[in-house]
Amino acid sequence: MIYEQQPTSFSFPDAYHIRYGYSSPDSQPMLPEAFSGNSLLDERKRFAPDMVAHTEVDNNLIAVVDKNNPHTLTDAMISVFGGDRPIISFGDASDETRRTVLSWMHGFARYVVQPGTQQTFNLTDSFMRIAVNIDHQTRDRGGIQGVRALHPHCLCFPEIEEYPALVPIDPEKDAKNKHALNIDPAAKAGEMIIKDYFDAGQFSSDVYEIFESPSRDEDIDIMPLAFTLRFKESWDGLISPSASSAMGGLDKMMGIIYGKMRQAVTGLPLEATLGPWQRPRLLSRTAILQNIDALPILSEATKAELAQVCAQLRNVPERVIMRLQKSREAGGISLAEKILSLAGVAYCMNFYSPGKIKDMSAPSGEWQRPAYLSIQPAVRRATGVAGFNIDSRGRLFKVEREQNSKPMDCHQLTIRKDFQQQFARFLGIG
Repeated sequence: MIYEQQPTSFSFPDAYHIRYGYSSPDSQPMLPEAFSGNSLLDERKRFAPDMVAHTEVDNNLIAVVDKNNPHTLTDAMISVFGGDRPIISFGDASDETRRTVLSWMHGFARYVVQPGTQQTFNLTDSFMRIAVNIDHQTRDRGGIQGVRALHPHCLCFPEIEEYPALVPIDPEKDAKNKHALNIDPAAKAGEMIIKDYFDAGQFSSDVYEIFESPSRDEDIDIMPLAFTLRFKESWDGLISPSASSAMGGLDKMMGIIYGKMRQAVTGLPLEATLGPWQRPRLLSRTAILQNIDALPILSEATKAELAQVCAQLRNVPERVIMRLQKSREAGGISLAEKILSLAGVAYCMNFYSPGKIKDMSAPSGEWQRPAYLSIQPAVRRATGVAGFNIDSRGRLFKVEREQNSKPMDCHQLTIRKDFQQQFARFLGIG
C-alpha cells in the first residue's frame, strides 16, 4: 500500500526544530542480508566491537552498546541479541529477558539523576528519553528499527546543542522537512484506536493509567500525536512485579489491533504474513467502509478518523514494486521509505519525564516527577526515527543525523566512552 498526500484532521505545530547529531566511523555496516526475509544477520558479530558490557539471559545476549552516528553525546543502547531467533520486541522476549531490559532502563533513569553523573557530564539542565522502535516484519526496505533487535535507546539531550544552534522550521512551508518530521498519516487515528482499546480493558492497567490532555498548570511537555500512559509508580513502575507482563501484553495487543485494522481494509486474516516486497491489496472502498463500521470497541469518532486515513490508501502496482526493489538494491535510502507502507505492525515507544533531569529526583532518591509512556503507531516512516521529541521547554524537534552531522573529536569520544562505561558499572555489569 502507498499513501497519497492529503490533508489530515490534525494541524502541524507552528514550528519545530532540528538538532544535528554526530557522525562516527561506520563499524556497524547495514549489510544487505539485514533486509532479507531468508537469512538472519549475525547481530552479535556486527556489534561486538561496540559492546560496552553484556550479560547472558535465557540464551540471549543483553548488552550496553555504543550507538553509531549518535543523536547526542550522552546516550547508550540496551540491545537484545537473540540466541536462536530474533528478539524484535518485548512480546518476543522471555519474562526474564524483559525483566532484565526493564531493570536496565530503570537503571538508566537512576544513573542520570545521580548528582555525580549530572555534575560529571553536565546533565542538570538536560532532559532524558528512552525510545524503543518496534517493527516486526519490514525486511525489504528500511523499517523503523535500524537494528533488527529490541534496543531501547537511552538518551540525554542537552537543553542547548553546542553545534549548531536549533533551527526553527515551519512544516507547512517546507515539504522536505515536513516529511523528515515523520508525521504519520495514521498518527491521530492510531492514538484514538489505542485509547478505545485501553478504555475497553484490553491493556493491562496494573502498571500505568491513561493520561489525557493536561491542563495548562500540569505537565504540558507531553509528546503530541501519541497515546500517553502515566506510570503509577513513576520510573519504579518499570521494575514493578507486573511490568514485564504488561510490556509483553502491550506488544501482543498492538499486533492484534493491527491485524484487525488490516483485515478490515484488505480482507487478510489476522495470522496472514507477507513475503519481502509484498503488500496486501485493498478491498473496494464500499467494503472498507462497511468493515470499519462493523469494527467492535471503536467509537464513532475513531471510525470516522480511520475512514479518512483509509481514503488515502492506494494499491502498489507490480511495476512500482519492482522499481522500488531495484532502487533499494542499488543502495542508500530509496523511494520505498517515502511511499511504501511498512509490512506489518510497527510503533514507537517513548519513556520519559517532562522537564529537566535535575528535577526528576529528590536527594533522598524519591522520584519528584512522573514517568510517562507514549505510543505512536507507524505505517510509513523513514529509517531509525524514534517518533516525536519534545524538549524540556516544550519545543518539538527531530534529530538530523545524515545532514550537517558533527564529527566527534577526541574529547567528545572520551566523554561518550566514560558516560557509557559508568552506566554499565552502575548496572553492575561493567
